[in-house]
Amino acid sequence: MVPMEYEHYPLITTIFGQRITQLAHRSDVARIDVIRKYGGIYLDFDVVVLKSFDPLRRYDCVLGVETGAKLDTNGVTNAGVLIGKKNATFLNMWYEGYRKYIGKSWLYNAGFVPTDIFSQHPERLHVEHSM
Repeated sequence: MVPMEYEHYPLITTIFGQRITQLAHRSDVARIDVIRKYGGIYLDFDVVVLKSFDPLRRYDCVLGVETGAKLDTNGVTNAGVLIGKKNATFLNMWYEGYRKYIGKSWLYNAGFVPTDIFSQHPERLHVEHSM
């Protein structure tokens, strides 16, 4: 068994001088920041893993994609599972996308920004449609 490592992460209240009030948005920023600093895998609490992530770890960064019935989010990247290498370019670009933080939008920075980055730089992200 591999021992787990953990480190305290400070409470995020701002990004690029802008106040973050939504708890979910704070979590979004933290997961991007931690994975880009250390590399690794982030899973939302409602994710059940049935297969190994090893085949996906060869990519610099991996996200899933929304496939639900909501037409406004269908095809939008989903960060419920995030796999990334340390200092992955895509994660750095996504983090920089928070310079235009829109706190009133649930999905703008967490879904639409990474989707837009992917459309402009598809070589920087692997989108896995089966997760």
